[in-house]
Amino acid sequence: MTPLILAAHEGHHSMVQLLLANGADVNVNAKSPHYRTALNEAATRGHLSVIQLLLANGADLKVPGNDVALHRAAENGHEAIVQLLLTKGTDVNLGAVNRRGKYVKTPLSRAAENGHEAIVRLLLENGAMQDDEYGIDGLSAAARGGHEAIVQLLITNATDFKFNVKHHASRYALHSAIRYGHETTVQLLLTKGADVYINESNCFDHLTPLSQAARGGHEAIVRLLLANGANINMQGAFGFTALHEAALCGREAIVQLLLENGADVNITSNPSLINNTRVTALSRAVDGGYGAIVRLLLANGVDAKLENEALFKAAWKGHETIVQLLIENGADSKDDALNKTLAAAAWGGHGAIVRLLLANSAHADIKDSLALIWAAEKGHEHILRILLENGADINARHLTYGIWYTALEIAAEYGHTTTVQFLLANGAGNISTKDTEKPSRTALDWAAQKGHEDIVQLLLANGISRGD
Repeated sequence: MTPLILAAHEGHHSMVQLLLANGADVNVNAKSPHYRTALNEAATRGHLSVIQLLLANGADLKVPGNDVALHRAAENGHEAIVQLLLTKGTDVNLGAVNRRGKYVKTPLSRAAENGHEAIVRLLLENGAMQDDEYGIDGLSAAARGGHEAIVQLLITNATDFKFNVKHHASRYALHSAIRYGHETTVQLLLTKGADVYINESNCFDHLTPLSQAARGGHEAIVRLLLANGANINMQGAFGFTALHEAALCGREAIVQLLLENGADVNITSNPSLINNTRVTALSRAVDGGYGAIVRLLLANGVDAKLENEALFKAAWKGHETIVQLLIENGADSKDDALNKTLAAAAWGGHGAIVRLLLANSAHADIKDSLALIWAAEKGHEHILRILLENGADINARHLTYGIWYTALEIAAEYGHTTTVQFLLANGAGNISTKDTEKPSRTALDWAAQKGHEDIVQLLLANGISRGD
């Protein structure tokens, strides 16, 4: 920054005067990427006399940087400077431009969000629009800050005010108040006609008002919305309900409240774009590892037998208590689903869960060897030991990543020397690479390709060759 901008920032009136008298450009840096001008800095810090001096010496309110001085003064509550800039003709409705060149907030929205009621009133008296051409809304800003007096002022000031007109930014005021937990502001908006059923793709996180409150853990607001007719099972743009959101975020008290009020535990989301699965509230509770919520949902009608996805997630993430709960309530992965659940636990190195699954009808020597392969890939010798103790075939081959692997081969590829030693000590050997149904490479091939010299030496010392 220049000496003039630094002096203006600190409010050194006489220094600003001296620099201007010696030729300092009053509009310097007005076109810089950060729009740091002397006028802007003085407006931000509330230095009225410096603002007056700069204007008297030709500060141009229309050049970049200077044109947002009103925003800075309004945002920081400097009423006298706001009044001065308005009398000098600054644009009361100009949207500030951020560093990406996007219009973001008007002086009204900045003052409203920060609770400067007198400035909001002053801006309105000078023609400030509540919903400007950039779609930035003073009402939503005030609601976000929980400033009820300003919310009331803006609603009263509006001509033929309507909350729920499509694409009107004011319709998101309710979401703003809910997101930040402003209960009394929510109550005020509801009495003024805010719609508890808003469900737009560009609302906060695609959530309904009730889902927003449930996600945020705002129990009192959840009660308030339910009392005002919110549909407890209404789904957002992605198909999630308030129960989904509360379960995901570990809001046990809200889950209990929703269940008491008739929330449907079996509603599923829209199909995932990633794997086409539909997600239940139980699955979301499992995602977060919230055992108490899992227990609540199971006690309220979730059919654990249909929740293979939940059991898989719990095993994958190492939530032993939840795995136990699901099994106790009838969850039973069989055949291919069981293989994947066991493999998920093996991948994560979750030995207790592997043992738990094996103790509940799983078999380590099941039709494929996915668990063995994944344990070897991650170098989890303790998991390999458990699987082998339960009868897994150490030389079984499984199609993984489009390649037929044995445990020894994948451990060699990934450079797990101690795992290779363990497998060799437990009977792993050369498997033919000429199997036309399961073409492969040997462990020696993989170790050589990946540059694992110590493993190559180990394999050769144990008689593992290129293969036939």
